[in-house]
Amino acid sequence: MVKEAVLYKSSITISKGDKSADAKKIFGIMKLGIKVGDAITLAINGEDEETAAANIEKLIKENW
Repeated sequence: MVKEAVLYKSSITISKGDKSADAKKIFGIMKLGIKVGDAITLAINGEDEETAAANIEKLIKENW
C-alpha cells in the first residue's frame, strides 16, 4: 500500500478502530496491527484524491 500511496499528492490516512496512520509511512501502518479481515477506513484528501481512492481500493480488493 505504501508504494501505491506515495504516488499521489493527496494526504492518505488509514485507520483501524481509534488508531490512524499516514498510509505513506510503513512503520505507521505496521503499528496499526492490521490483519486480513480487519475493517479499515481510508481518508484521502487532495488534488488527486479521486484517482488515489480508485487505485488504492483496487489494490486492496485484489490483494486482501
